[in-house]
Amino acid sequence: MLSPLLLLLAGLLTSGVAPTMRSAASPAFPAARSPVPYAEEGDVGCYWTMHDPKEKWIRGGIGRGDHEPVFDLVDNAFFSWSDSGRHAIEVSTGDPGRRLPASAWASNAGGAAPGGIGFYMNADMRKLIGGATSVQIWKDGKPVFNAVLAKTPTAAELDACVMPPKSDDSDEE
Repeated sequence: MLSPLLLLLAGLLTSGVAPTMRSAASPAFPAARSPVPYAEEGDVGCYWTMHDPKEKWIRGGIGRGDHEPVFDLVDNAFFSWSDSGRHAIEVSTGDPGRRLPASAWASNAGGAAPGGIGFYMNADMRKLIGGATSVQIWKDGKPVFNAVLAKTPTAAELDACVMPPKSDDSDEE
């Protein structure tokens, strides 16, 4: 005699519907605030912020880094993170099974502001975040931050923000 679970799986497989399994240990994402869409700032390009004029602090931004674009987030979830050293994090955009590692720096302006983190976006990270409608930050295997995103720059827009390598005869330092 077959067990009810085996009968259910057999029925699903013969129906053409693939079973989906969800791990019981899969942690829940923290609640997200209502979205604030990214808006391009200034006329230099490659600079977007999530800012609601009714709020004191921006929620985050994307800007040009030394070579690769920087993704930053501002939220009390990061207030207690040390600003000395780097934090090994993982980033997902809705699928907890697809996470990319990043090395983030943190700050809370000496306690005068909510916490914030930032990290460089390599090619894989730009593909993940480009056009995303949400982002989650994981630390030590647990989700610590969740945000709904709107009007996130596309991967192509983010790729256009990659700075060319500096040459040895460059004037820049």
